[in-house]
Amino acid sequence: MKNLLIYISPNGIEGENERMLKIQIENSLDLGWKLEDIILITNFSYEYGGVKSRVVPDELYCDFWKQQSKINSILYLFDKGLIEDELYWFHDLDAFQTVPITISIDKDIVFTDYGYPHARIWNTGSFFFNKSAEKTLRMITERVYKDKTDEELALRDLINEGFTDYGKINISYNFPGSKGGEKYFELIYNNADKPVKVIHFHPERRGGRFFRLFCGENSLGIKLMPDRLINIFNKHGYGSSD
Repeated sequence: MKNLLIYISPNGIEGENERMLKIQIENSLDLGWKLEDIILITNFSYEYGGVKSRVVPDELYCDFWKQQSKINSILYLFDKGLIEDELYWFHDLDAFQTVPITISIDKDIVFTDYGYPHARIWNTGSFFFNKSAEKTLRMITERVYKDKTDEELALRDLINEGFTDYGKINISYNFPGSKGGEKYFELIYNNADKPVKVIHFHPERRGGRFFRLFCGENSLGIKLMPDRLINIFNKHGYGSSD
């Protein structure tokens, strides 16, 4: 399996985003990922922890919905013949792996939902795909640019119109750290396969509130972030007292 990280921006990377990227790389290596299986895609030169980015054109940035840039980048890799006959895990910079992942998928691409009532339904912040997923990603992209919408709503609309070439995986692979994730924490936790595999949150948002959520400050008092990962966050200036 390949661990795919993508960050496309007209302004490079700094601040929280760069700290999260460094945490992602350190966390992946700590969990046993091989350097050659960590694929970092950027539109600028970047290297950290032995992981060197593959630089792609600035034109892949979607100026009306920046999150579409990640799908543009994946399609660029398809165009260049760089997608291998492997399983790929794409995840946003703020979606952090907690434990080793072993997964097999029954469709060419699989997503989670949000785990609670949400307008977009499908969450593209952490998904798995293989070499046969190109058609699906192109369909999503065509709808995004045609309707000037976002990729999650495009996927929802395609599904509502009868598209079936996708699968759903458990919220354990994309546990949300957000206002909704906090409000519905018990519901999401009860529906999640254990252990929770991926926690998805911005560590600096709302004064570190969602960082603390995963450190145990939640309605169940359950710590979903292992000490191993907490120590990596602490190294980069985050802590439960933020």
